[in-house]
Amino acid sequence: MSNTIRRPSPKVEPPFSEQFLPVPCLHGFLLSSCNKVFKYIFSLTLCLTFVTQCLFEYKTTTFNCTSSFKSIGPRVECFAKSYSRKNTQINISFDITRKLYDVKGHFEIKHRTLTPYYRVIINNTLDFCGFLNGTDKNVLTKWMISTVSKTVGKRIVHPCPYFGPIRIVNMTAENEMSAQFIKGYYKMTFIMFDDIDNNIITTIHETELK
Repeated sequence: MSNTIRRPSPKVEPPFSEQFLPVPCLHGFLLSSCNKVFKYIFSLTLCLTFVTQCLFEYKTTTFNCTSSFKSIGPRVECFAKSYSRKNTQINISFDITRKLYDVKGHFEIKHRTLTPYYRVIINNTLDFCGFLNGTDKNVLTKWMISTVSKTVGKRIVHPCPYFGPIRIVNMTAENEMSAQFIKGYYKMTFIMFDDIDNNIITTIHETELK
């Protein structure tokens, strides 16, 4: 009888489509063929026969923030305003009162159509400081930071630590931000946290894509 010790197989990370989004062909969640951000990632998994066209209207119904105030000042402003019939601009303003060295973010997107029940399509925790400091290569984190930096510039997107005022003004959800999801209602929750504060700031964003 062999005395060979079986070592556990190394952990293999699932592909992006399985790690963050349901596979479109099997789950009915379809990305548009005009989506430039995800096209190269999903080139082998998209059901080309069933992809939708680019979305034509994006409407924010609710956008607000909450915080524990352990890490930021008492004044937090979060609001959305329409700048065209098709889109909305998002504004976020708060002051960080202690240096943040190891910030992570929990990102969740839910979708529904005509029923009142949402289903989760994205549910992930992202290491923002790890990515900004060069130790994490997460594709979804890269997309989110790239999208934000197009509006706010490099003055906010920099390696950790973070401290002082954060002002995101008139960030649009057009093109990459809308991600060309299929029509319906979406609820997006984003929670920033670290080892000291489990709710540095939470944003809840409800939208309708027509």
